[in-house]
Amino acid sequence: MPLQFVKSAKGKHHLIVDGFRFVKDREGLENTFWKCAQYHSKKCSGRAVTSGDNVVRHDQSRHCHTNENVQVEVSNIKHSLHRKVQKHFSNFYRLQVMEVLSASKNRAETTVETPHSIIAASFQNVSPHVAPHLPHPNSIKKQIRRIRQKHELRTADPPTRADIEILFPYTKTGNFCTPC
Repeated sequence: MPLQFVKSAKGKHHLIVDGFRFVKDREGLENTFWKCAQYHSKKCSGRAVTSGDNVVRHDQSRHCHTNENVQVEVSNIKHSLHRKVQKHFSNFYRLQVMEVLSASKNRAETTVETPHSIIAASFQNVSPHVAPHLPHPNSIKKQIRRIRQKHELRTADPPTRADIEILFPYTKTGNFCTPC
């Protein structure tokens, strides 16, 4: 089974196993060791070990929280129903938001599309329930510009005026543009 990864806000790869997010802890000769992404915030002791494209070990009982994909069962909620359900859904949507943002960052690095078209393509199949949890499009545009500046990528702008191609219907003769 191929491993599933999402990119964090800082560009690091997070491993997803059984709905839990993991950050790389260390690498051995054959295995890669991962710790739960909520290691610091919730003192979670969840761990996973991968070798190649396989998860060698993952014990769900070591996590001190529910996974980010699991649905909260009403029978397990004893008090503060609304708060727990709201917290669960924010965790569930956070993973989907990270996948959308990871896809947009990947498109920014690999294509020369405009930021607007990258956002439109990334948001095309987003659920209406996930959309309110996404950052504002201007924030994503700024992030795309930063990525391209960091990697020195540019959009497909012609380097000189002579390189600009003007289609025939927009020309008066074969060489000049029509006045507006």
